[in-house]
Amino acid sequence: MKKYFIISNDYELTKLLKIELLKQLDKLNWIEDEQSPDFVFSLGGDGSFLKTFRKYKNIIESVKIIPIKSGGVGYYTYNNTSEDVKKISNLLLNEEYLIIDIELLELEYVASKKIDYVVNEIKVYNSVHPAFIDISIDGTLLQRFQGTGIVFSTSTGSGGFMRSSGGSIILPKNNGIWQYNEYFPVSTINYRSLGSSLILSKNNEVEIKLDPQEHLSIVLDANFVDSKESIIKIRVSDKKAKVCCLQTNKNNNEVKTLSSIFTKKRNY
Repeated sequence: MKKYFIISNDYELTKLLKIELLKQLDKLNWIEDEQSPDFVFSLGGDGSFLKTFRKYKNIIESVKIIPIKSGGVGYYTYNNTSEDVKKISNLLLNEEYLIIDIELLELEYVASKKIDYVVNEIKVYNSVHPAFIDISIDGTLLQRFQGTGIVFSTSTGSGGFMRSSGGSIILPKNNGIWQYNEYFPVSTINYRSLGSSLILSKNNEVEIKLDPQEHLSIVLDANFVDSKESIIKIRVSDKKAKVCCLQTNKNNNEVKTLSSIFTKKRNY
């Protein structure tokens, strides 16, 4: 017998969708289990998906996430819609779904040895005055950044804040490619930063050194993290999130998805 849990937004349409989903799961005799589910249903947009990931990040390899779009931007919903819910009991019973592995970034807090994970992005910044952050790649100092902040993203997360900060959208997925960028750097006659986003591979490890006295904000997938650590290492994780695309005959074309989210359709 399978175990499940549901995470959803507060939209009225989503509440109705959740009722239908519960009816479908009841047909399968699945049981609700918040602590150790086999499947987690994320009803909403990307915000709901990131909330789901953060909740189960420590057991992410044993959980399958089924995101279903219901409001908001649905980049991570992989064309799963409310229409799929009406027949989801048959889809799950017959295993008519495709499992997509999503790469993660891994953070190591050097002093405490604590490990954390992100599926989208890492932001480190100071919104009051310029931050000072030493950035090294594979043991070699790249620069001492001065400015508002820096951001790292996975390939799937490159269309979020990374794009807004002037970074690139990375089209290839699950190839160990990730990205670093800076936003609002100090630019004077005495200081210049890299001034560009930087594409990294799974073989690269970034180390950032922070001044705990600066009270920098660390945001992991839109969640603030309270940390007094001064050295953090970032790299591609060996772990991956498992996301289910319902109905294996769906066309999950990456370019089509980008077009539908970021470009405006024009009538000529």
